[in-house]
Amino acid sequence: MKKLKILSGKEIVKIFENFGFEVAKQKGSHLKLGRITKDKTKQTLTIPLHSELDKGTIKAIYRQAFKYIPEEELKPYFYHPNSYALNLKISFDLVLYQHNFSFKSF
Repeated sequence: MKKLKILSGKEIVKIFENFGFEVAKQKGSHLKLGRITKDKTKQTLTIPLHSELDKGTIKAIYRQAFKYIPEEELKPYFYHPNSYALNLKISFDLVLYQHNFSFKSF
């Protein structure tokens, strides 16, 4: 599984501005973003403006957003590229290191 990026509220707002969302209003530390599609459908997202969002909050925003934006377009902004392959390489390197280490100890 790809690793989720840790993002701030401001970073997430910038991501959605790339997809045509605009700030509709703010209440406290939360922004409501919105856009209107060609067929006049209103789409809204609420984003907390915290310096670092919890992973659960980021996942919830991601799930809410891919109702409006194709997941393959949204994923690069929220997940590290090739993190699964990187984790496999790290695991493989660790196995090799442990294997070589055990031979040296004999």
